[in-house]
Amino acid sequence: MAKKLDDIIATLPAQRRAQIDGRAMKLAVVHDLQAKKTYETNTRNICAQRDFMRFEVEDRKPDWLEEEFGKLESSAVTAIREVATSDIFDGGNKNYILNLMALLAVRSPEQRENMREFQARVAERVMDLKLKV
Repeated sequence: MAKKLDDIIATLPAQRRAQIDGRAMKLAVVHDLQAKKTYETNTRNICAQRDFMRFEVEDRKPDWLEEEFGKLESSAVTAIREVATSDIFDGGNKNYILNLMALLAVRSPEQRENMREFQARVAERVMDLKLKV
């Protein structure tokens, strides 16, 4: 008797240990029902929260900002490699690396949550002060 689709999906992901680049990583078998493909992937790539900055502006594409960040990240990779080979951390290379560090710091979900909490506390205090008067 053939298994029901629900029974097959319930057995996924079939995790196992694998050696990749000398590091043990969990792999999962993924069945893409729409594309009708089956493949293995790192479990970190399944249901991962992505951080995309998309917005609607008349003269820009919705992912314009992400594309610009990608250019910065590419330039920073080149700068990091140059600094690693030359041991000189100044000029344009320093600028790209520090900008990448700042970008990563403010884009992290933890940092955004800290900012949101801070703004909520400030708004609450302001409302408390307004209502006391």
